[in-house]
Amino acid sequence: MFRILLAIFIIVPIIEIYLFMRIGEMIGVGPTLGMIILTAFIGITMLKWQGLSTLQRAQENLQENKIPATELVEGIILLLCGALLLTPGFFTDTVGFLMLIPPIRQAVAKIVVEKGKLQILNGQGFSGFSSHDGFRQNHSDQDGDIIDGEFTKEDKGSNDEDIKKLD
Repeated sequence: MFRILLAIFIIVPIIEIYLFMRIGEMIGVGPTLGMIILTAFIGITMLKWQGLSTLQRAQENLQENKIPATELVEGIILLLCGALLLTPGFFTDTVGFLMLIPPIRQAVAKIVVEKGKLQILNGQGFSGFSSHDGFRQNHSDQDGDIIDGEFTKEDKGSNDEDIKKLD
C-alpha cells in the first residue's frame, strides 16, 4: 500500500506539470490559470449538489431501515472529489469531475461495498458479522446455536441506609 501511495504522489505531480506546460504553450499562461480556477469553482458547485443528493438518498434508506452503505461510500468518494477539484491541475480535475457523474460514482461505490462484503464473508473483515443486506451482527456461540434473550434494566433508586453508609 505504501508503494502505491508513493507512486501516486510522484506520478500525479509529474502528469500535472506536463499538462500545465503543454496547455500553457497552446493557450497561454493566463487562460491556463483561468481554466484551473474556473474548474475549481464549477467542481465545488457540482460537488455541493451531488453531496446533498447523496445525503438525501442516505436519509431515505435510513427511514426504510436500510443501511446506506453505498451512500456512505459515495460520501467518501465525494470528499475525495472535493480534494481533487481543489488541487490545481487538469488531471486531478478530470478524475474529480468523472467521479461527480452519478452513474460512475455509484458504480464505483457499489464495487467497493460488494468487495467489502466478500472480504467479510471470507473472514478477512470484521469477525462476527455477516454481509447479507448490509452489516448485521450474528450472535452465536461456538456450536452455531443462536443465543436469544431479553433483559430489563431496573433503577432501584437510593435507600436512606445507602446514603448513611456514605456519610
